Amino acid sequence: RALLVMISQVIAQVAYLSAVRVGVQRLVFSGAFLHSNAIALRTLAYYTERWSQGSMPALFLKHEGYSGALGAFLFSRGAGRAQEGGAPGAEGAESPGPSP
Repeated sequence: RALLVMISQVIAQVAYLSAVRVGVQRLVFSGAFLHSNAIALRTLAYYTERWSQGSMPALFLKHEGYSGALGAFLFSRGAGRAQEGGAPGAEGAESPGPSP
């Protein structure tokens, strides 16, 4: 149990600090790690609430199994390619090669 809480604290801290750095107002957690894992859910919610002083709620996806498929679908449809030169590996995107 202690290791699970420690891992959840680290995830919460990295997510919170990354969100602060880029100016995100909400944290959304998903993934198989959280599926039916009440200890991890409570730990993530508690520490994001504590570090943000209540200004940044932790949100959890109910059907997280579909998030990867949704991301792949959106990527295949071109979503995200318009941001800063497109996604790596996108069709038509040129990757910088080695300098001659």
